[in-house]
Amino acid sequence: MTSSLLIVEGQDEVRLCTAIIENNSRPTYIREAGKYKFTAKLTAILEDLQRFGPVSRLGIIRDADESATQAFTSVCSSVAHVGLNPPEQHAGFSDGAVAVGVFIAPDGNATGAIEALCMKSIANESETNCVLDYIRCLRTNNVLYSRNPDKTFVHAYLAAQVDPMIRVGEAAQKGVWNFDHPAFESLLEFLDELSRPV
Repeated sequence: MTSSLLIVEGQDEVRLCTAIIENNSRPTYIREAGKYKFTAKLTAILEDLQRFGPVSRLGIIRDADESATQAFTSVCSSVAHVGLNPPEQHAGFSDGAVAVGVFIAPDGNATGAIEALCMKSIANESETNCVLDYIRCLRTNNVLYSRNPDKTFVHAYLAAQVDPMIRVGEAAQKGVWNFDHPAFESLLEFLDELSRPV
């Protein structure tokens, strides 16, 4: 029976959350749904899971991007559209036959993405200052075209690893990010609540 379901944006988030869950022995089934046409994808995922058994707890992780409030409102609207009770606040869970929680990365308030947590978790590493210098140089010369500084930082950081082609989720599986760092605390608490027996 699938009792806890986590829905994330893409394969990077699947791999990252899988690494966290496996590291802390949290039994949760994970699916990706992107962020576009989310209502339709959420409906399809829930219908597909009927083959495995009922879901009692549903968690959704979405990047804030340019607005955490807008991202939260959008996800909650989709949750309500499929007949479930959305939570009242970020990282909280609703009541009902299916308890639904929504986590807006990085923290429910700031703009950005889940990569911000990865970035904070290696803030004290020697490579970090080198990457920050690189990004400052790009800005100074007006050649930083990325709209997402968190993703820019993380990909530049990963380019210095043994395998310079790995992505965020693959890096999580290889132990690059420090999940014991306070940056991940609220996400871990959310995943703990998601996997809590009912």
